[in-house]
Amino acid sequence: MKKLSLSFSSGFPMASSRIFKDLEDLQKDPPTSFSAGPVAEDMFHWQATIVGPPDSPYAGGIFLVTIHFPPDYPFTPPKVAFRTKVSHPNINSDGSICLDILKEQWSPALTISKVLMSICSLLTDPNPDSSPAFVQQATENSNNPSGAASPFHPKTSSERSAAWLDNNAIVTAHPLPLPPGATMPSSPAFVHQATETSEVPSMINQWVKGKLIGSGTFGNVYIALNRETGALCAMKEISLIHDDPKSAESMKQLEQEIKVLSKLKHPNIVQYFGSEMVEDRFYIYLEYVCPGSMSKYVHENIGAMTESVVCNVTRQILSGLAYLHSKNTIHRNIKGANLLVDASGVVKLADFGMAKHLSGQAAALSMKGSPYWMAPEVMQAMMQKEACYDHAVDIWSLGCTIIEMFTGKPPWSEFEGAAAMFKIMKNESPPIPDTLSPEGKNFIQFCLRRNPAERPSASKLLEHPFIKKLQPLRTPRNVN
Repeated sequence: MKKLSLSFSSGFPMASSRIFKDLEDLQKDPPTSFSAGPVAEDMFHWQATIVGPPDSPYAGGIFLVTIHFPPDYPFTPPKVAFRTKVSHPNINSDGSICLDILKEQWSPALTISKVLMSICSLLTDPNPDSSPAFVQQATENSNNPSGAASPFHPKTSSERSAAWLDNNAIVTAHPLPLPPGATMPSSPAFVHQATETSEVPSMINQWVKGKLIGSGTFGNVYIALNRETGALCAMKEISLIHDDPKSAESMKQLEQEIKVLSKLKHPNIVQYFGSEMVEDRFYIYLEYVCPGSMSKYVHENIGAMTESVVCNVTRQILSGLAYLHSKNTIHRNIKGANLLVDASGVVKLADFGMAKHLSGQAAALSMKGSPYWMAPEVMQAMMQKEACYDHAVDIWSLGCTIIEMFTGKPPWSEFEGAAAMFKIMKNESPPIPDTLSPEGKNFIQFCLRRNPAERPSASKLLEHPFIKKLQPLRTPRNVN
């Protein structure tokens, strides 16, 4: 093991010994969902990085946590707080955590590893009964002569829909045009409110929900068939649960996706058709792209992913990114799973839930993205409150995606998410496949320059020899 040079407090030998033991245990058996260690050489001040649990609204997020050990540790619990802003019923606005083992149920036998594991579990399954928000709201309700229901008590469908709109105010109305080939009805076909109170028929009645084609934290995705024309679209269905933090986080991300997609129209960006609320469910209608994600396409055709194919895909991704960046918007989560490819090989950028519009050239932004494809400056933004990043983060992710297309897996995939992040933070660059041509290697090297200012723009990369050597697509002719 690498010898550590850390400062210990000579006045607290027991605490120092126990903290060092916790650190040794973490290094011997690194956890998959978080990492932790001392800040600089101060053994009593740690910093932890938690990867958002996959079965939670925080999936794909990276959260910074500070840990301060008291002089009488382990007989007194450490002070643990989120430095990254997170919306959660058990976490206050200042980042303090309402967790029993950090308070009255603390035991000297507990380790920092167990504390962080409990926090990860809390992100997946909030405990409303012990949350500050629950206690405050319950007190307000008990003093309310109208007898309002507890925020965690179930309501009827119509009550939930109305309450959601009143309390969250994050759902924006969008007219819902039919996909290409469908005819527009003579009367308005869409009103963005619960259908129980609407006098206009819902668009949901014009579509037949087909088979399930995808599911995740934020709901399910189905193929939908238009009753009149037979046109197909992808229909996202999300159940809304009043005062549920997961549901609120889901809607927040979906609203962000709608806000971005409704302003975009490009052949390499998935088309947004509209959205509506029906009782306690929210629906988003998107262009249906078959067979599906680029990651699936790569896995099914890994032996056939020649450099020419990868070059063609890269050109289309760059075309979509150049358009997106011209709108001063960054995607922040470019990877194979968020790229769709159709039967003709047309590639479209999708999943804009983490996209962000920049008011200037760069902005102080939160930690967003997936660790294996994440640019170094995004991680640095987590460490430094004033750190900024811009469109260049998408270029780094593109370089990682090209490696994913060639190898079938992202860079650093042999490591868990947190360990992969530290690889990138330690100024290590992902290995480039040896089978690539010199032009291809040079292209990836441009994308993976650690200084974001040295990465070319998407428009500039379209002029790179790796892209320019692509031969025009030849369409097969019918043979009589």
